[in-house]
Amino acid sequence: MLQLLVPPEAWRHMLRATLRECTYLPDPIAKTYMRQYVLHRYRAKAAVFDAKYQELAQNLPMPQSTSPVAENTSTSTSTSIERQIRLRRSGRKLLRLLEHANEGYKKALERVLMLSYGRIGVKQHKLYSALLRDTGDAKQLNTNKDVEEILAKNCGCRFNKDWQPPKVLVEVLKAQRNSPYVQVDRSTRFKFNPKLQIPTLNSWLKPMPEVRLRNLKRQWYNRAKSSVLPPLDPSEWDILVGLLRGTVPWRPPVRRQKVPSPLTPPPTELSPLESFLLQGAQKGVTFDPYVDERPHRITRRFMVRVWEKIYHRSPLRVETPQGIRYKFPTDRRSPPLTLAVRSEEANCLFDGVDQYGRIVESRTQ
Repeated sequence: MLQLLVPPEAWRHMLRATLRECTYLPDPIAKTYMRQYVLHRYRAKAAVFDAKYQELAQNLPMPQSTSPVAENTSTSTSTSIERQIRLRRSGRKLLRLLEHANEGYKKALERVLMLSYGRIGVKQHKLYSALLRDTGDAKQLNTNKDVEEILAKNCGCRFNKDWQPPKVLVEVLKAQRNSPYVQVDRSTRFKFNPKLQIPTLNSWLKPMPEVRLRNLKRQWYNRAKSSVLPPLDPSEWDILVGLLRGTVPWRPPVRRQKVPSPLTPPPTELSPLESFLLQGAQKGVTFDPYVDERPHRITRRFMVRVWEKIYHRSPLRVETPQGIRYKFPTDRRSPPLTLAVRSEEANCLFDGVDQYGRIVESRTQ
């Protein structure tokens, strides 16, 4: 019988730890989406692995068999073990991402929110498909006649010489290029040229082959699909704006305190000599733990900055006399910062200084 490299209990513990971290996310949409994302990911991988595992177990030869099937079986077993290693590595990577997001690491939290709001990842492709379906660029193939029309129009190939990218894709990419908040981003993922530029001649100054033209168009379209920022769902947009304005109630998550185990022995303090022998020479207070990034205390002020980044990367659908256009917001939805003192007490803060901020010297007679 095959021996699993990772026991089922280890996968169960990792899944529970990942779902537990999803409940501590400081965003309501991220909390719901990441839980569904984790469950779907584990179930999909488990279903594929169970099918391959059962098929492999049925094809195992007898222990005393000398047939060449044994060599193929060993190869398949090693492949399944390698696959378990890859799955465990990806699962731990997802768990670390959620842990860093809950600890206040800004990059990890931004990535989780970008996944949850469909700026990157699987949800981005779903929103883009819904955008094509709503605008009519993606025709529904309900009958054989629809399929025949598509094949006759494209001559049996999608990216032929008459193929043009969807208009809605080009419009969103143009608005995305004109957005100042998208252009100042350090990442080059969303900086994409909306114009399809394909040379007519190759390096030998001959007409470009049709196969090469199709490959260039396919590469451009795949790159454009991963770079486009589709509009948000109306319900999620209202929640995002409400979080920025303060109309949607929000509280920082409170983690459950870990109960100390009575079987765990209390930590023993080492003497300076034992510490030197076991741990070596120790440095003083350094910034080594914060070289890459440092955690932050999750407050509303910290979350507003992350929400504004999602807000400025979500286009709006605007109706104009020329037709429907897409525009990225440039305003700030968060309320302005105010003093936490009363108006009558605010004047006392500037007593003893003039209009230029210099201290007024009192003259004694």
